[in-house]
Amino acid sequence: MATPEVDFSQVSLLTELVLRGGDVHDPRAREILQEQYTRVNRSYPDLSVGLSCLFRPGASFDELAHEGSYPNARLSVTITQRLHDELAAIGCELALYITPVPRFPDHHTLVVKRLGGVETTLRDEVLDALIRAMITVSNPYRQRKY
Repeated sequence: MATPEVDFSQVSLLTELVLRGGDVHDPRAREILQEQYTRVNRSYPDLSVGLSCLFRPGASFDELAHEGSYPNARLSVTITQRLHDELAAIGCELALYITPVPRFPDHHTLVVKRLGGVETTLRDEVLDALIRAMITVSNPYRQRKY
């Protein structure tokens, strides 16, 4: 069975948030994002690439940040319209696959497509678009690792 995809025609692109742990503007983030995009997804084997994120229609930043319990000092967040716009400017499109896991019921996998096909790596122009789309904020619910 194929992993379900978010139908963006059914959500408000101007109010829906996508949240990731970490600071995408950090110079080390490019390499981390490229590696994470190609990491094997053991829970959803039909997804060969993608970035882990939290998304839930109608959820506030506060709700997603609390659910995430990220150890990161910073979080990266955007509205879906901004992601759509930045990716469209380089001829790509956003896909969010619904990939809940036991600890994160609002977990999704962010995938970039071009001409209907999935981008198998995050090229520099795609990384630049993703980074432009995101803002970073302090993590109000930081859960330190011990």
